[in-house]
Amino acid sequence: MKVLVFLSLLVVAGLLSACNTAGRGFGGVPAKTLTVDGARFDIRQVGGVAEAIRTSAHPLPRFDWVALRGAMAIQIVTGCEPKWIVGDPSVLRAGLSCNGAAPPRVTATPKQVLCEVSNLRRGIGDVAEGDLTCSR
Repeated sequence: MKVLVFLSLLVVAGLLSACNTAGRGFGGVPAKTLTVDGARFDIRQVGGVAEAIRTSAHPLPRFDWVALRGAMAIQIVTGCEPKWIVGDPSVLRAGLSCNGAAPPRVTATPKQVLCEVSNLRRGIGDVAEGDLTCSR
């Protein structure tokens, strides 16, 4: 019985330690952590695409709430403007326009939400503001 409990705890610890593991294509890229309006993200960038993994706990966050804060965190960390964002409330990917260049083409699965980002700005008190036009 003790062995079963120990193995269960080991599995749970392994799953929890993988919460901010880099997604496909971002392995080996060190993360930069940033908090925007109470949402903490680990940000990684490869070329014109950035990944934001939300590492803060929020009960049932809406995608648009997370996406706007994630887009702001990505812009601050990368210095590039996110033009589209795709994912779910836990993991976001953004297409970046760096130095006026066009962002890469968006790739989304049918289960992900895709949003175009515009008018992204930092409001009073570190609040992310901007417009999202989202579709599934």
